[in-house]
Amino acid sequence: MRAMVASVKGLLSAHRRRRVERLSLEVFSYGSSATCINRLIVDAVDSWGVRDLEVVATPPTAPFGSSPPAYTFPRGRISRKPGESRLQSLKLSNCLPPPLQGFTTLARLVLQDLPDTTPTAVYEGVVAACPRLQVLHLLSCCLQRGTSRAVFDAPMSEIRELVIDGHLMAVELRSLPMLESLANLHASVLLRSGAAPRLAKVNLGFSVGRLEGHRLVGLNRMVRNLTVNRLTGFFEVAVGMTDLVLRFTGPDMWIAPSKNPFSLMPNLRRLLVADVPSSWDLSWPRLLIEAAPLLESLYVHVPQCDEKKSCQETVPWQPPSTWWRHRHLKELVRAPYTPVAPGNFWSLDETVAFLDLLPSRVERRPPLFDPNRSR
Repeated sequence: MRAMVASVKGLLSAHRRRRVERLSLEVFSYGSSATCINRLIVDAVDSWGVRDLEVVATPPTAPFGSSPPAYTFPRGRISRKPGESRLQSLKLSNCLPPPLQGFTTLARLVLQDLPDTTPTAVYEGVVAACPRLQVLHLLSCCLQRGTSRAVFDAPMSEIRELVIDGHLMAVELRSLPMLESLANLHASVLLRSGAAPRLAKVNLGFSVGRLEGHRLVGLNRMVRNLTVNRLTGFFEVAVGMTDLVLRFTGPDMWIAPSKNPFSLMPNLRRLLVADVPSSWDLSWPRLLIEAAPLLESLYVHVPQCDEKKSCQETVPWQPPSTWWRHRHLKELVRAPYTPVAPGNFWSLDETVAFLDLLPSRVERRPPLFDPNRSR
């Protein structure tokens, strides 16, 4: 550690004009080296013209049952003259963000791995302090225990992309007028009516545990009901979305006609249903396409069945009681494209039954890419 501190001090003492576009640092100690590291960050932002800054704090070992503390910047700043900085992108992992007022060029902010001691004011503060911010990602972040949710109410905000990931994260969106893209992975997001009038692209991912024959059945059913209720409220408000990605997983199918969260989606044109469990039947994709009368493209991805697990060779299919056909669907893609393979999600008969809902002109083709192909 002393060698690293000496190296940083030597770097700072060399009075050379530097120009650095990107700086990435990992902080291992919150003690004596913190002031030295922070001086390096301040010089990089103010004097070197850094545009892309990433700081990752590796926390010390915390007592059993408690979260490790988040790193706090000494003197609470990363710049002496934020209004003159060129900083455009900032990523902080396990770091409490410093005051960001005055960073007029900051367009992208990623906060990651903030512990469950983080107050809501931290998240609300960055939205209020950075009206020019266009991209905000909250990844694996938590809220302080005992708090309900962070409230984003920023009528002057220019945020266009928002990603919220974390089972212990809850956000209420009251006003983000420029928001166009929202990804919610396992978090609780309450979208108020009129909060995001431009919202067009939505990505939702949720998973529910086993609903039968498990010691946590009661808890899992409560999670299922809460998730369905949140989705119901979301779809009732997000009527302007045109692109939707869904990843609903779990050992038992928890989306059903009796638990249908999908209200009318009058503007939806493109739909991707990802990672559909092989044990789920066809009733819930049908709920989706019935709720989207103007849907044009439907992609359904089913992971390859694990040989160690038993996959049912037929899927329950209840034909509709009344004749109904989708009039606007132009493209149906299912991946992997193995129509008659034993144990696949849809057998040939069931695929034909499903396609009977579609207009005769629909394009039925294999995918342009295979999601299971190794990269």
